[in-house]
Amino acid sequence: IGPGDEVMLERRGDVIPKVIEIIVSANRKTEIPEKCPNCESALEKDGPFLKCRNEDCSAQRKLQLIYWLSTVEIDYLGEKLVEKLFEIGLIKDIPSIYELRETQISQLERMGRKSAERIIGNIQKSKKMTLSRFMAAIGIPRLGPEVSSLICKEYPTIEELNNLETEELMEIDGIGPEIAETLTSYMEKHGDYLDQIMEHVELIEEENREGDLGSFCITGTMSTSRKELEKRIKEAGGNIKGFSKSIDYLVVGENPGSKLTKAEEMGIRIIDEPELEKMIGGTEESGQATLF
Repeated sequence: IGPGDEVMLERRGDVIPKVIEIIVSANRKTEIPEKCPNCESALEKDGPFLKCRNEDCSAQRKLQLIYWLSTVEIDYLGEKLVEKLFEIGLIKDIPSIYELRETQISQLERMGRKSAERIIGNIQKSKKMTLSRFMAAIGIPRLGPEVSSLICKEYPTIEELNNLETEELMEIDGIGPEIAETLTSYMEKHGDYLDQIMEHVELIEEENREGDLGSFCITGTMSTSRKELEKRIKEAGGNIKGFSKSIDYLVVGENPGSKLTKAEEMGIRIIDEPELEKMIGGTEESGQATLF
């Protein structure tokens, strides 16, 4: 596809436009750049993307700051102000955001004392955050809020994340080799930088923490809908997790598959539906558990 082409589009999945065919070609080719337009480092192709791998590229550093501010929800410190502060050297990385002083901001053009107070106040409020938000805000490739939340439910401290192996991460349902390798490599390479950020923030407990009943993973076919069963476990004080070595119970139905074998190897407690019913308050008739 080139500039000026007329194409036929189709809506895939009720959302995404997909090019079906070129109807009329303008015979104009897109010139693919070989160097970063900002720092002139060589570009690398990563799937459909061209990426600059120079971590000192100022364009990348500015966008990482903007991404952090957006994710941890620091209001009134917008993109234009970030660029201005970056250009004059008042901020250069995430830790430097928390070292800003009110007098530095109030002296900027079109920035009064009240505006500066508001910005500093929001920066101070943002210091408390969950580990999942912290990890998502750093800007690690492929580690958005949902993936970060999934991982931090299994490994809820920064110390655990620092010591993780790729294989351990891949035991979590939904975490593939690319995400696992990206995260472990980042933690190993950027540990000092994360420590610097940690000097300015306070990590608080995740929302919806696990109840007293423990954590459960369900596998195989059950005699009731899995959605209803998970709802009742949560109401009884339990927590639903993807399969990993950190779960307390694997609930096994018919045709459980490979999770049963893995749970046996890991020493995870394995229970069936009747045992689960006793734990979450089901009723029994003639020795059989009745699922509501």
